[in-house]
Amino acid sequence: IEGDLLAIGDPGDLGAGLPGAVSVYRLDQGSWDLEETLLASDGYVTNFGTGVVNDDFGWRVAIDEGRIAVGASGASRGVSVIDGSERLGAAYVFEQVGGAWTETFQLHSSDAAVSSRYGRAIDIDGDAVMGGAPSFPFKGINNIGGAFLFELPFGELVCDGVVNSTGTAATLDVTGDRRVSIGRLLLTASDLPPGALTLFLAAPAAGFTQNPGGSQGNLCVSGPVSRFVTLAGAADVTGAYSAQLDVDAIPTPNAGEIPLLPGDSLTFQAWYRDANPGPTSNFTSARLVEFR
Repeated sequence: IEGDLLAIGDPGDLGAGLPGAVSVYRLDQGSWDLEETLLASDGYVTNFGTGVVNDDFGWRVAIDEGRIAVGASGASRGVSVIDGSERLGAAYVFEQVGGAWTETFQLHSSDAAVSSRYGRAIDIDGDAVMGGAPSFPFKGINNIGGAFLFELPFGELVCDGVVNSTGTAATLDVTGDRRVSIGRLLLTASDLPPGALTLFLAAPAAGFTQNPGGSQGNLCVSGPVSRFVTLAGAADVTGAYSAQLDVDAIPTPNAGEIPLLPGDSLTFQAWYRDANPGPTSNFTSARLVEFR
């Protein structure tokens, strides 16, 4: 429960043929009214020898800042269910998009083993989700247990990238925490040409300049542009490049390095070199972040 928002999990909702559900209620003039019922986009119910197996979607529920995190410790993630033991587990994040509750993230442990039951415990704090997997094995020993922390990407997409020499448009993700007091902010550019020199940019507002300086991409930041020159580097073999920003030392063209403050907004983008087919440059997608 958070303010006027209440979420109740029902992981055993088999009578209706559901793989678990979460009921969302809103407090209105002293009465809790059902607002919506949340379901996993890939939920299932399966019969096997001894009975019915489902996702256990709704086993645990947590709310923070209007987001709802749901644990589904029985999710199989596409593993064929034979005897009900393949329960790797998953977590789901829902938030209101355009006035409707929408599944915005689906989280899985990359190294979860069969029957790890990730999502048996769940919590969300800002842009971070922590999930427990009580049956996770460690060094060959079963049921040791583990916890997995996910940092959710954030920021409003304000423009897309333009297709580069890889045949794909490069993207930008922002992770860490929007709360400047936490001091954690990571920019990641993906789908770059491997080895491409990459430079992160930021400006107070979004904008649009088509093919600046003969670039094949579009510049989508506006205002005094911060260039993170000391964080420039080459994309790895997968076409990704990341840099951790110092929120207390954002470079500016006129005022030197300044700290981010609650209430500040910045639009982030990355410029990168390419050969498509001759020497050129391009830009990733851009995201607007409002800091708290």
